[in-house]
Amino acid sequence: MKVGVEVEYWVINCDGQLVSSKDIAEHLDFAEQEFVEPLLEIKTQPYENVQDVREELNYKVSKVLETAESLGVKICPLGTPLNSDKVERLSSRRGSIQQEIIGDNLEAAKRVAGTHIHFEKENVKNQLNILTALDPALALMNSSPYYQGENLASSSRNQVYRYECYKNFPRHGQLWKYTDSIQEWEKRIEESFEEFKAAGKHQDISSEEIEKYFRPSNALWTPVRLRKDFPTVEWRALDTGKPEKIIKLLKQTKKIVENASRNNEIDLPEFSNVEKLSKKAIHQGLQSEEVKTLCKRVRI
Repeated sequence: MKVGVEVEYWVINCDGQLVSSKDIAEHLDFAEQEFVEPLLEIKTQPYENVQDVREELNYKVSKVLETAESLGVKICPLGTPLNSDKVERLSSRRGSIQQEIIGDNLEAAKRVAGTHIHFEKENVKNQLNILTALDPALALMNSSPYYQGENLASSSRNQVYRYECYKNFPRHGQLWKYTDSIQEWEKRIEESFEEFKAAGKHQDISSEEIEKYFRPSNALWTPVRLRKDFPTVEWRALDTGKPEKIIKLLKQTKKIVENASRNNEIDLPEFSNVEKLSKKAIHQGLQSEEVKTLCKRVRI
């Protein structure tokens, strides 16, 4: 099974203030600005061997660090910024549509940085379900409890992203329950897109315009996502972090997902228990004995 990662990092000046990532992105063809001005995204190619992912990620991060130093800025691997600086969204009609539909709550999405792991599609139903069950393992990557200067939660990123940004659109940003089939999951995707378009209609945005900038599969920002543009199942629950921490988690998670893909039936905990543990993982992180026990049990 091939795997790859996407990692988002904040660009800051020597005083810790958020600054634009544009100059770094213009110097490096593999680095991209992501949604907001100070956020930079680095992607790896998909590989069978985790060591190959490690080498590419380390190389790209080292080049970003070199470029940042030459430009007099720094890279910050935190799920949320430590300060309360204003964050500007990149100008695009897609972003404007999302803002108009989600409303002021989308402000939270401008202050979060995450790690996304892509797993090559194999036994897709089991991959979707096992990554859902692993959601509480997000605690292993919690990197910032602060949001807008307030000590909010062990993963303030997940707290504001799931429960503030998408509190009025839970299907678009919160954890979905297990699925019985790929078809059933895809039906949820279509229903969510119809809900998105209906909300747009209330803001005088036509379905035709929404369909110009969005597709059903990319009008979702859930922790587990079935991708159409990439042949992958994507795990989006994790905060951003240092490469060595990302690779360590990737290595163990890949084993779990591969094992689930090889079996027709897999043992899954009750979804209600997963939800409870996920909230503890967000609020308490590894200070929760239940979350720590889960991580040990699945050998992450």
